[in-house]
Amino acid sequence: MSISPRNQTHPVMVGNIQVGGGAPIVVQSMTNTDTADIEKSVQQIMELSIAGSELVRVTVNTEEAAKAVPEIHNRLVQQGFSVPNIMSTLVTGGFALQYPLGKLSDRLPRTQMLTIISLICVIPSILLIVNHNEIITYLMIFLVGGLVFTIYPISIALVCDHIDNKS
Repeated sequence: MSISPRNQTHPVMVGNIQVGGGAPIVVQSMTNTDTADIEKSVQQIMELSIAGSELVRVTVNTEEAAKAVPEIHNRLVQQGFSVPNIMSTLVTGGFALQYPLGKLSDRLPRTQMLTIISLICVIPSILLIVNHNEIITYLMIFLVGGLVFTIYPISIALVCDHIDNKS
């Protein structure tokens, strides 16, 4: 069995770890804990790191999970673990943009808002691929976080609108 050649990619720095751009393959893991459970999440992240995982991802699928991320970050730092700021930037974007975009969706048609947000989300996603500037990377992650975190509640509101109209 032969190994396929690696694709040429642009390097991206996640903290002090280079991903892509010819860098060695990075061992990544994802927790299977409820991120809102700070104790279990911190414990599992430390165990994965000790076992050799260079990057550990967590799911931020609820408001409680998002609120837990800064505390998880703080506890890992207190324990001496290196924690890149990408995740914090993504979640901060979600908090910063979700409310104003949600309020705007109360005034404009929700379907139109979802279309606009989805289209706008493509721009920073493309810029993340071609960008080589760390500050711009963080700004794009902030923007993508805000937009993606906003799609879900607006979608739920749209479904509720349809249910209310059928009642």
